[in-house]
Amino acid sequence: MNTISAQKLLNGRFDEQFIIEKACRELERAKKCSDIFEMYDHIINFSISVSMIADWIFHLKLAYKDIWKNKNETFFTNWIRLQNPEVAALIDISNECKHAHRKHPSFFVENLNIKIIFDVSKTLQSEYELLINKGFSKTTDTGNVMLFFPTITYARNEVFFFDLADQAMAWWKDLNLDSAFPVNNKLISC
Repeated sequence: MNTISAQKLLNGRFDEQFIIEKACRELERAKKCSDIFEMYDHIINFSISVSMIADWIFHLKLAYKDIWKNKNETFFTNWIRLQNPEVAALIDISNECKHAHRKHPSFFVENLNIKIIFDVSKTLQSEYELLINKGFSKTTDTGNVMLFFPTITYARNEVFFFDLADQAMAWWKDLNLDSAFPVNNKLISC
């Protein structure tokens, strides 16, 4: 059976920087959503793109270095898990969403949720101002304003999803591969 790499499929025009930019575009789409299902779509696509960054960096930047010879991308992903729990949580979302039933548990992510406040008139103005920037609002037929915002529970902490996503992308953009080294699965604990 012949296999084809993404580089061959895409005529070699794209690199890990393109995938980072792709992830940023998906994140912006998620932030602009005003529909729960579309938001989930973009959050999942964003998470898969974040996972792709690791794969592309490994194959395009690391696989040919002596320290990485005879290692696969899992060794790099394990290193990432030790370096950045936000990126690790997004990689977990990607893996959970790609497979109907996983043989291995997530390392960090526990829950991805859309929280709803059914009537913002019952919230403090300061709380409303914080939350409106974390999701979107809709006005009901009765005139009540509802707020919808995604949260993620990872490493036993619940945070706003977009805050985690912004932190993860900042990490990718500042990544220094000189400090990366292969990490065996046995060194990672849930």
